[in-house]
Amino acid sequence: MTDTTTTERRAGREPLLTVGRPSAEWTSRPGEGAEDLVREPPRPVLGPVLAALALAAVAVALALVDPARGPVLCPFRALTGLACPGCGATRGLHALLTGDLGAALRYNALTVALLPFALWAAYVSLGHALGGPRLKVLRLSTAGTWAFAAVVAAWWVVRNLPMVPFSGLAPPT
Repeated sequence: MTDTTTTERRAGREPLLTVGRPSAEWTSRPGEGAEDLVREPPRPVLGPVLAALALAAVAVALALVDPARGPVLCPFRALTGLACPGCGATRGLHALLTGDLGAALRYNALTVALLPFALWAAYVSLGHALGGPRLKVLRLSTAGTWAFAAVVAAWWVVRNLPMVPFSGLAPPT
């Protein structure tokens, strides 16, 4: 039985999103074919534990310190008065961590939508960097990358339109 990724590659199409095989589990030695795969030794589990603790520490710090009380840190907004795609993300994460989903969505709905993917990518990368195993990650194809860039660009434009209902997408100042 073949998976959809293999079928789509045979048909000449590249899937928008694939789940990668953990590269630490199987590797090919240079100069050898795919049939000569060798198993790498298992890596310790301390890396993922340290990664989870580091992400939890960042979340606690962000929950305790209210960024809305400080100055606007976005240089694009400071120079132009317009919101960039990430404007309101820090304040939105603070609101989300303190249980206010509505405020988080008002600050930056795109950040709330992408947060699960960003957290998983940070956890996997940090866990591997700290000596843990390579876990499965979501990888965007070229078409998926362009689609993601188009969504971010559209978000940037739409949230700066000065008419209702789009004016409500800009983060509160």
